[in-house]
Amino acid sequence: MQDEYYLTIDECPLLAWKKANSGDYSDLRKKEATNKRNHNKQNDLKAWEMLYNDFLKVVGLSVEFENYLELVKQKIEALNEFIQTRKRFTLNEINRIEAEIKQFNLTANKGLTIDEVLPLLSKHNKFHLRIKDLTVLEYFNYLKNYK
Repeated sequence: MQDEYYLTIDECPLLAWKKANSGDYSDLRKKEATNKRNHNKQNDLKAWEMLYNDFLKVVGLSVEFENYLELVKQKIEALNEFIQTRKRFTLNEINRIEAEIKQFNLTANKGLTIDEVLPLLSKHNKFHLRIKDLTVLEYFNYLKNYK
């Protein structure tokens, strides 16, 4: 499968990554693959899962997303406590956490797309970055250095 699909972020083109994030996994197929018999939707999805796992290992989750997960965990713990104790003041804690989650959701959707970020990175680095020329790892390294 390694010879037929992009499975690591240091070899995957950024354009294929962008399309895979929108649900089109077929661009994860290597054009120069010799054995194209295995190119099918099931293997496309498996390749995406392997590629995304590599992304999580190398790049990791953003701090914002980790904070969001922590809020969800707090809400579940508070709901569990309410179910076990039936203490009504726990409902106030649940409402407070839900308000934080709602606020997080409102601000999280204001992120920029890859197409919006590339011109900013190009300007910052003083040379043109093209989506067709970058790998996923290169893009996230440029992004990390920008921040």
